[in-house]
Amino acid sequence: MLGETVRKVETVSVKYRNPPINELIIGAYFDQPISLLRAEHVGLFWSMIRKEFPKIRQQPELPLPIGNLPIGGSIAIQIGSSDEVYPLPRFWLENEAMLLQIQRNAFILNWRKRDSDYPHFENVKKLFDKFLNKFSKFIKNEIFIDIPNINISELTYINLINSNEYWKDTSDTSNLIPGIKILDPGISAGEKPDFNYLTAYKFARDLSMHVGVRSGRVATEANKPALVLELRALGMLGGVGRKDADAWFARAHEAIGHCFTSITNPDIQHRYWQPM
Repeated sequence: MLGETVRKVETVSVKYRNPPINELIIGAYFDQPISLLRAEHVGLFWSMIRKEFPKIRQQPELPLPIGNLPIGGSIAIQIGSSDEVYPLPRFWLENEAMLLQIQRNAFILNWRKRDSDYPHFENVKKLFDKFLNKFSKFIKNEIFIDIPNINISELTYINLINSNEYWKDTSDTSNLIPGIKILDPGISAGEKPDFNYLTAYKFARDLSMHVGVRSGRVATEANKPALVLELRALGMLGGVGRKDADAWFARAHEAIGHCFTSITNPDIQHRYWQPM
């Protein structure tokens, strides 16, 4: 049964007034590619939503996310070749804060922090649904097929912490995330260490999560340190409809929220991020 529990996931829904989120990604990968989709179709679809996404460009196709297979089950793997001279790329439709990604086997929405406040998951999910509904209707009207079922789902939160009162550099990481300890190499180092920490969890047969913590640099100021905390939930759904996928997104959101709250310092949560 979809959603059968392997390990109980306790869920605590906490919203913050000032969360450190830098990007939210909601994605659906189909159980088969829309083989009849052409670049001219994407151009026609873009013309329908151009006021909301005024920019368009092309990118290489994304591979399918790697996650855990359902226990006792299987998942469709898309293998094949194309006779096209120039295979259809992935298309980026952009505005200031959002990125809509379309390729034959995927539909993805990214919210990216710019000057606007984080609108919270529910509102970003509504936008994802809105544009996926428009895309589904377009495919039905122009190609005369129903949009495929969802094979893999993704929900990713990317948090970015720049140097501030509670985190100045990598040596403060254990204060922010108590479970992280930077190893002492036993040799004097002239600079603070860089690191990339990744842990993979499986909470249910259709819900796995990768938690990544890594050091970085501020994009506009290369010498300024930054910390990236990424929580990526993947669902190996095996070809389900929108209703089941929506239920998965709700569960994944709760699991990510619980994980974020559990691994970060409660004092920092209350003093700086401020639970609502």
